[in-house]
Amino acid sequence: MTAAFERLSTRMTVLQAGMLLAPTMHEQGAARYGRIVAAQLAALAIRGHIDVHIGSDGFDGADSLRAVLLPGPPDAVAAEERQLLRHLFGNGYSVRIAACTDGPGWDRLNATVRHELIANGFGWARPDRYRALRTMVRLRRRMLDYAAQRPAWQDNEPLHRAGYPYAVLFAVDTGPGPHWPGPEYGAQAQLSLPWNLPQACAHAVRDSGEIAYSAPPVGTEDRLAEVEQLLIAMDSHSQGVRYHHVVEAERLHRLIDDYRWRYSFHTLTTSPRPEVLRAALLDLVRETEAVRAYVPPGVPGHEEAVLVSMYAVRLSDLVLDRTP
Repeated sequence: MTAAFERLSTRMTVLQAGMLLAPTMHEQGAARYGRIVAAQLAALAIRGHIDVHIGSDGFDGADSLRAVLLPGPPDAVAAEERQLLRHLFGNGYSVRIAACTDGPGWDRLNATVRHELIANGFGWARPDRYRALRTMVRLRRRMLDYAAQRPAWQDNEPLHRAGYPYAVLFAVDTGPGPHWPGPEYGAQAQLSLPWNLPQACAHAVRDSGEIAYSAPPVGTEDRLAEVEQLLIAMDSHSQGVRYHHVVEAERLHRLIDDYRWRYSFHTLTTSPRPEVLRAALLDLVRETEAVRAYVPPGVPGHEEAVLVSMYAVRLSDLVLDRTP
């Protein structure tokens, strides 16, 4: 897996990966954006740019966590990483993370990350976006399978270091179930990665008084292009499910095909949306969930079923105007 983490990190920063993954995350609003920022801070800590620890005034939950800027960083930082550090620390070197409530600063960081995603070829309607998303879904499953073996940090420290930021991003960094190993503070005191770092970042965003985590409006043409890309991706991956589960996936494949050729012409062209379109989307989402439940982890076709279900929810949100 180390090679997989390295390939992903060379293609995009953790912030970019988080923004790409955001529509599929269970958390919402400030909690979602806070987890993305926390994952990037974990990456910066592992690379030696910052240290994260409990403040000297005592433990008061996530609000007491502090970040310290370390001198002489060992490697270069990307534009949005530099902007994040500047936003957190300003001209200082130590800050309480939850106190970073500069809303416009979070907004500017958000805009920079989105711009970099588009510049790198991961815009809404680009096939590379969905390939990268598929890679991350599969990587999360591999991480969970590995974590189920209950490895200790020192068993394979290079792997655990490389994977920890993605464990935070994928929400597999803490229990109670299998979770990615973190630094063991007795033997690894020089690396501090508190488990409640995502909560501290979420508090900073939540208390900023700004909607820094919401996306800017997307034009109709971009939405239409994404709808078409989603339908293509759903059709492709449903074929993968159908290859292993012909009978169970037959109706799903038919519903995707039916929606694409009978209902997609309604998409974004009428307001309010016709009831027949809402009913077709609801039926499609329910069927994807039924197939996903039928194909459990470890069974051939599971990853494809998860992707189809995820894409169906995004399609529904786009068409029914539930998300930017």
